[in-house]
Amino acid sequence: GNYAHTNFTNSGNITFTGNSYKNVFIAGAAYAPTKALKNIHNSGTLKANVNGLSCTLQIGGICRVTGAAASFENCSNSGDIIFEGTSKGTVNLGGLAAAMDGAFTTVGTGFTNSGTIKVLGSTTKSASVGGILGHTGGTITFKNCTNNGNLTCKKNAQYVGGVTGSW
Repeated sequence: GNYAHTNFTNSGNITFTGNSYKNVFIAGAAYAPTKALKNIHNSGTLKANVNGLSCTLQIGGICRVTGAAASFENCSNSGDIIFEGTSKGTVNLGGLAAAMDGAFTTVGTGFTNSGTIKVLGSTTKSASVGGILGHTGGTITFKNCTNNGNLTCKKNAQYVGGVTGSW
């Protein structure tokens, strides 16, 4: 196939701590892929501890957001994904991706999440948490995908799902 990235692993932890930032985006492997990813794995903990965040917070085990025509084959996340602190904006957390941009079509085949996803902070807007995808507004197809990770949501996480938080 035509793969943008193949066969790599992130095992390093990524932590963001800060105040009053407009947007915070964290990804275990790729920021916003627009092509296929194959055999990509994250085992590092991805964590944001923010206070007063005024806009969007997105954390995805493999990518922050899926782009146009992105697809994922045999990828996995075993790292924990954690939001702490307070936000005045939207929060999206997902084992594969935090969100799916626009009306794009994304296909996930053979993806597994075993990492724990924790919302320990609070937001004044919506929070979407999914074992595979936090939030989507487009068309997505999952084939042989599994979430074995626990979802822990304290405070006001409004949309929580083992596969997708909000659609």
